[in-house]
Amino acid sequence: MDLPELALDLPTPPKGKDFPVRVWLHRVDSVERARFAEERYQGIEIDVVFDSNARAFDVRHPPVPSIGLSLETLIASLKDPGQHFYWIDFKNLTPENKRQAASELSRIAQRFSIIARMIVESPQAEHLDEFSRRGFYTSYFLPVINPYALPQDRLKDYVRGIARRLARSQVNAVSSDHLQYELISKYFPGYDILLWYPTRNFIAYAVRERKLLGDPRVKVLLRQEKSPGYR
Repeated sequence: MDLPELALDLPTPPKGKDFPVRVWLHRVDSVERARFAEERYQGIEIDVVFDSNARAFDVRHPPVPSIGLSLETLIASLKDPGQHFYWIDFKNLTPENKRQAASELSRIAQRFSIIARMIVESPQAEHLDEFSRRGFYTSYFLPVINPYALPQDRLKDYVRGIARRLARSQVNAVSSDHLQYELISKYFPGYDILLWYPTRNFIAYAVRERKLLGDPRVKVLLRQEKSPGYR
């Protein structure tokens, strides 16, 4: 199915960014997996839930239960945190916790001198403003859908909804499963693109990776690779 033509009123995005490495490891949510990653990847994606009572980021991908691992502890477990890049998938960003969370992430970033090496991602694009103001590179996590499985009318409504959310935000990038790459590329050409491709078919991955990384707008592609500590 071809993507329909649409006229969208889009804001001018903030400045984009190039990373020196573009293939990062997906779901690094334990110290064991971080140690596996640091010998093979410069960039890692970490899932976090902010605990307002503890004023800390708990490393986990809901509904996976907590193991009591903080983001700060995970980063500190690396031999040289300043040599890595971090995609922080913020699972529970809200208007109520955004200021406290941004303050805590700024403190962690300053401790390790990594603010320029971090991506902060959330489906709540407009609430990433606190992070943007503090100098973080931010990304709008799109809903998980297959655009080619939607009727044309619903697809148009979906795209317009993304455009409205972008108009209320200051994000640098749009992030999604690779199935939405063509959609992002067509309708939101001014934004950086961050993607992941979950598959165990390495031949299919290699073919898709070649295409995605052939587009300079694709700044990071997360690779799925199992290891000890994967959860």
